[in-house]
Formats: sequence, structure tokens, C-alpha cells
Amino acid sequence: MVNQLIIYRAVIAGSLGVGYFLYRKMLSATMINHNLLLNQSQTNDLYNRNYAQGANSAIIAGHSVNRQDGINERKKVLIIGAGIIGIAQSLKLLSEGYSVILVDKDQDIAQQASYYNGCVYVPESVKTMINTANMWTMIKNIFKNPEDTTLRFNVNAFFEKYFMIWSLNALLKTTTNSKVHSLVEHQLQMGRISMTEMEKIQKNTNILEGQLTCKELLGFYDSESSKSSMMKTLDKFNIKHSEKSKFQSGYGKVIAEKLQHCIKFDVGSNIDTRQLSERIIDYCIDNYSGHFYISTNTNVRGFALDPKGQIIGAMTSQGIILADYFVIAGAHKTKYLTDKLGIRVPIMPIKGWALGIRVPNDTFFKEYTFFTPQYFSTYVNNEIRLSCGAEIGSDFSKEIPSEEWGAKMGLKHFNQHFGFNINMDDCYVRHCYRPITPDDIPIISQVPVFNNVYISAGHGSKGMTYCFGSAEILFQILSGVKEYPEYNIKRFYLV
Repeated sequence: MVNQLIIYRAVIAGSLGVGYFLYRKMLSATMINHNLLLNQSQTNDLYNRNYAQGANSAIIAGHSVNRQDGINERKKVLIIGAGIIGIAQSLKLLSEGYSVILVDKDQDIAQQASYYNGCVYVPESVKTMINTANMWTMIKNIFKNPEDTTLRFNVNAFFEKYFMIWSLNALLKTTTNSKVHSLVEHQLQMGRISMTEMEKIQKNTNILEGQLTCKELLGFYDSESSKSSMMKTLDKFNIKHSEKSKFQSGYGKVIAEKLQHCIKFDVGSNIDTRQLSERIIDYCIDNYSGHFYISTNTNVRGFALDPKGQIIGAMTSQGIILADYFVIAGAHKTKYLTDKLGIRVPIMPIKGWALGIRVPNDTFFKEYTFFTPQYFSTYVNNEIRLSCGAEIGSDFSKEIPSEEWGAKMGLKHFNQHFGFNINMDDCYVRHCYRPITPDDIPIISQVPVFNNVYISAGHGSKGMTYCFGSAEILFQILSGVKEYPEYNIKRFYLV
């Protein structure tokens, strides 16, 4: 078995190495074609007049935000991507005295995974999705009926940008227990920072009002061995937990008869990220007037560089936006923008499914956030929100979410566990794409070469759990307070 693993790694590494050299050849052309190198006169004109003369008498236009006095009174940070990560980052930087410009290509904020995938808040998670067992499971499940799986590769994954680099790093960073142990520690560190930041927010604002309403987080297991294995892992990382006593009535008793082994976690609840996103935006507008600007329908196409090769602005569909710092928080699409800077960011989209389900009025559903081997469930806005399935692939799906395997699998098991006969037509169903790194730990990092550009991406399905901790970490990196090599992009090979 060991020899087979060594040979497998060698073959994969050799194949990926060839692909890497092909990517390197494309680097120079990418930098030239997608960015704008300004001369000194053009740079001065952009700052002073908000436009400059380009080639063939074309006008290089600046964005209207460049003229706003309030924005220019402080150091400016341009955040690209208005999902929950970018929105939480805006709040943090504004509270620390920066001006923030938040842009997104969509008409509305938080339109991707943030819109509906907000579900179970678990800051003390001890499971990373990318590990040896799961990698083998995903590969084997390619050849199974998808509805009989919960985690799998789609063959489209092999055509996704930087999949080879992602795969190589996943093989190198998650194939021993000691490496996975370190990754869990990094994950828990971010969880602890998140909890500290949320305590500050609860004390000083009303942003989290109406959130975290479930009183307990439960984990249901289908065997004593599965439960015992989890409890040993929790003990190893000093995560407080206990065995849940039997439910005597209601739907808690119903599911406990099907899944008879249950753990109660001391920390965990529910978050509605759509509501949270809107509330943060409203708070920023009300409390940081003049220093906060949102520009939707704004697609960032590349960057503007001064004669010294330093980035001074982002080229957008509405003109060049000038800023002192740039934060790219575009989930798995971050790699398409960093690619223009010659940085290969190994993030893959993982498709997941979310179902909104009306259930009988029972205290179990309202009071408990819970998970089973097949799905996560929580109570948000008078309905059950079910998150299920994980498929590493590409985000170019034309399929109808309710007809896909992940939604069918989740609803099937939910019906079986509670004795329901809910039809897919009775559910609100959507798929969303969670950005995952090779080790399932986010990239929160300054990028190589360009010291005023930062990445905050790759949070997987934990964006809603880690958004405030991620924002604090990036603030510390940007302001020079502390470095976090465990989240730095340089931890990966061939980037």
C-alpha cells in the first residue's frame, strides 16, 4: 500500500510539473494584456484630474469615487467582492480608521453562496474536507451513482483552472495525520479569533441581533464507532462536548430512533448570511458616512500600475478606481483576477446544494441546529435550511438545482430520518459554489511582488463562520501588526 502511494504521488507530481511549465510561459503575456502601465504624466493626471490621455488619443477615465473628499481623507482600501467575506472585511477596516470602497460585478450584494448557504455556525470545527480519506472517497465516488454519495469529484474538475496545482498541493499537504492535525489547529485558531470578534460586535452593535438563535448544536451518527471516533477527535483538540440525553417526544425522538448516537457541542448555532450581509452594509452606511462607498455592476478587468510597477488602481467597467490597498475577496473566482498579476491561486469551486423546507411547527427544529452524515440543518426565517452534498468540479453548470444529485440525496435522507414525504416541488432549491483551497484553510495573505495587494479567499463552506475572524487577521497583516504564515499563499507550491 505504501509503495503504491509513493508511485501514485510520483506520477501525479510529474504530470503536474509539465503543466506548471506551460503556465509559466503564459505569465508574461498575461501581465501585458490585462493591466495598464502608466507613465508619470498619466499617473499625475489620474490623481489630479481623474482622467489621462492614452494611446490613439483615447481617454483613460477615472471612477467618480476618486473625487469624493470623505473617501480621500483616510487611507483607501478597495475590496473586490461583496460576499460575506468582503462585507465583513469592510466593517473591520472602517472601524479601524480606513476608507473602504466595496465593488462587485453583480447588481446586488451577497448573491452567490452568501445568499442562501448560511447555515450552521461551527467555530470549533475539527474536520477539514481535504484529507487522505476524503480524497480517496471523492475519486472512488466518480464511478458510483451520485445519489448514493455525499462527497465526490466531477470530471469537470480536471478542466478547471489550476486544478493540477491544486491537486499537487492537496497531495503534499494532507496525506499524513500530523499535517492534518496542524491544519485543524489553524482552523481552530481562526474560529477562536472569530468568536472574540463576534463578542465585540455583539457588545457594540446590533448587527448580530436575531442571529445565533438555536440553543444547541447536535451531531447525529449512524454507529457507535462513528460517534466514538468523533469524541476522541474532540478530546484531542480540547473541544467541549457531551453525549446528548435521549429525546422523549417530538421530532427529536423520531430522528434519534433512526440515528441513535448523538453528541452535543458546547459552541454552535445558526447564521443567516443574507440578513447578516445586509445588516452590516446598513451599519457601515449609517456609521461611516463619507468613508464607505459601494459600487455594484462593477467588473474589475485588471490593474493600473505606475512607472515604478506599483499598483495604484483597479481597471473597472466604470473607470479606474484609485486606492492605497487592494483586497481581492472573490471566492473561487479570485484566481481569475490574481492571474492578471502572475499569481496562480489554487482554489477550486465545490458545488453544494441548499434547500428551504417548510416543516411542522415543532420545538426541535427551532431550538436545535444539527448535522447527520448526509446534511446540515438549521432553522432560519421560519423554515429549515438544509445544506447537503459536495462536488469538486467547475461552476459552469446549466443544470436545474432541484434535478441534481446533491439536492435529491439530501431531501431523501431528511425524509427518511423524520418520516416525511416532502416533494422537491415543495422546496426552494439552489446550488452554490464554495471556494476551497488544497488544504481547506483560507488564503489570507499579501500577494508576492505587489505589497499593497491582498487575498482573502478559499473559506470553503465556513465563510459565514469565519468571516469576522478572517477580517481581523487580514487587518493585522495589512496594518503590519502580525504575520500569519499559516494562511499565506506562499505555503503552496507552484503559485
